[in-house]
Amino acid sequence: DVPIREASTAPTVTAACVAKPTEVVDSLASSVATTNTEPRTVLAGVGGNPDGQNPEDRDENVSVLSTAEIVKRLTNTTDKIELRKAAQVLGDRAIAGALVLSADENEVVLKAAQRCMSAATAEDGRGYTEAKEQLERMWWPAGLAMLEHVADPNPQIAEMAIQGLSLMRNETIVRALIERIKSESRTKAKAMHIFALGCMTEQYESLVPRRTCMNAKESELLADKLIRPFLEHLEKTVTAPDVLLAIRQARADLKQAADHRPRDISLEKVDEKILRTFLAAMEKNGSNPSICDLYRKELARRSHTNVLESVSP
Repeated sequence: DVPIREASTAPTVTAACVAKPTEVVDSLASSVATTNTEPRTVLAGVGGNPDGQNPEDRDENVSVLSTAEIVKRLTNTTDKIELRKAAQVLGDRAIAGALVLSADENEVVLKAAQRCMSAATAEDGRGYTEAKEQLERMWWPAGLAMLEHVADPNPQIAEMAIQGLSLMRNETIVRALIERIKSESRTKAKAMHIFALGCMTEQYESLVPRRTCMNAKESELLADKLIRPFLEHLEKTVTAPDVLLAIRQARADLKQAADHRPRDISLEKVDEKILRTFLAAMEKNGSNPSICDLYRKELARRSHTNVLESVSP
């Protein structure tokens, strides 16, 4: 019953072929309150937007608003751009150590994250992608919601939770997973949390700006400090075959440290029909304007080349 790196059945995450990643749990909230092994291949620039040129970067600057107002927008608006802006600022402040949430505000954020987790089962790729991006915008404040779904009976929801926790991993998240393993009495759920620990050296690239996965060196140090010693101790204290299998798999996955980051390819090698399809989809969704410009320039270059060739003697 332990997942052994099977192909994902979740809807496509990007315009190209990116795969669809107690007390300590309480400390995750308090830390916010107080302060396939081959790389995927995608079109150039897709799978993250490092220049930050997204629709939510335009118009009103919500970064000057209070945290209370930002949180309120997560529930008081259905406008997609406003929701994106609110989530982005929330995550930015958490990363900067400048986010302070009241108990009521934390509950609002968790409910917003839970709605995103539920969207993991969306039949259309766009709905899945929007939910995944929104969780990445919220970042650590969404971590508690993800922890609740690591052993979700729906494999798509569990996968989104595990990959999200791996993407935003830090010592607090790892300790929270360990505590859940210690307290979990259900064999399959315990095995799923162990499986999640094994993903904590994998490399992912966020779909939104200003969200960075822990690098390989830091991840290895974290695994040596917390994960491997815990797995060694756990192996001596359990007898359930599924749990023992999960421990062996987690060790192998930690060592393998799979890299799921997209790899750019030259636009010159991409079929024109594919370029036009992706461009139309992004224009319709109002996303990635800088990438749209790249596609338009490449299509214009080809059109110019075709004209020159047609008049050549």
